[in-house]
Amino acid sequence: MYEPQKVAGIIGKEECGQYKYDYIEKDALNRSWTINGAVASTSTTTLTFVSTAGMQAGMTLMAKVKDAHEFICIDSVTNTTQIVVKRNIGATTFQVADKVVFENVGYCAKEGGSKRGIRAQVGEDVVRYLQIFKNTFGITGTLLNSDLVVSKSSWSEEMTQAQIQHQKDKEFSMWFNPDYDSTTDANSNTVYLTRGIYNILKTDYSTNCDGSMTELEFMGDVCADIFAYGSSSKLLIVDAAFMKKLMGFAWVRQQTRPGDTKFGLKVSDIETDFGELKVICTGVFSKYFEESEAGMAMAIDPNYIKYKYQKGRDGVYQEGIQTPGDDVKEASFL
Repeated sequence: MYEPQKVAGIIGKEECGQYKYDYIEKDALNRSWTINGAVASTSTTTLTFVSTAGMQAGMTLMAKVKDAHEFICIDSVTNTTQIVVKRNIGATTFQVADKVVFENVGYCAKEGGSKRGIRAQVGEDVVRYLQIFKNTFGITGTLLNSDLVVSKSSWSEEMTQAQIQHQKDKEFSMWFNPDYDSTTDANSNTVYLTRGIYNILKTDYSTNCDGSMTELEFMGDVCADIFAYGSSSKLLIVDAAFMKKLMGFAWVRQQTRPGDTKFGLKVSDIETDFGELKVICTGVFSKYFEESEAGMAMAIDPNYIKYKYQKGRDGVYQEGIQTPGDDVKEASFL
């Protein structure tokens, strides 16, 4: 497991003047669609998909089936699940099995036709909250002044341990927190939680390989998705089971440069056809997930992730916070 303080070397920091912030989040445009229900007839022109989101009349699609690469052209999009197509476009017409994936090859406009319809990413305004982290520590006046019981360095030791726990609280929350806010007392004081990376990716951008990911799937499909947007260098945080799987791939081993220490961490660089993956193996996933969930990896783009903190409240050390009259010395990190 890497140390939390080293995260600052990977992602940027940004001050925030409010207790929350918002940003625009966009989903990638679809280029593949899945059939919902087999089509036994080779002349059927109405095809049903799980969703037709992103489809347009004039698109050419190719069935992703071994030795059965039928081409079709969309005549019209009937509704959210059905389209009308021309079949047998320069190729043999096949029966279409359930769950077959059609990939977007291109678009063919007709002579004298109108302009192509807009196909844009839909932006969603997302609100995120700044979580308040506190770690309080203290020593009684009696112990603080008892040389035989507590060493002179005890206060410094307590401070160090509190700071380490404070950093771990922040790190693990940024990994695993849900998106949540709740009124908790009679005075309507609200507890805010920052949504963690795991839940963001799990909800909207996750792929389950069911434990059977092949080298071709990783170097092709998985890496293509990872580098679809953003920079050409991404961070891949993996657990031990996923790392073992990667290192079992001959091509991955050939393309890996081990021993890099960028960001103060041991990093393995993998050159793919789409970009560079900086792989870090961590024990944090196995600490929080069951053994049955082993084989997990999260790909992130450090250029598009920032550690947000409220102005004047980023790791502030507060001393002398004990209640007046209490025989104790207390301090806190906020």
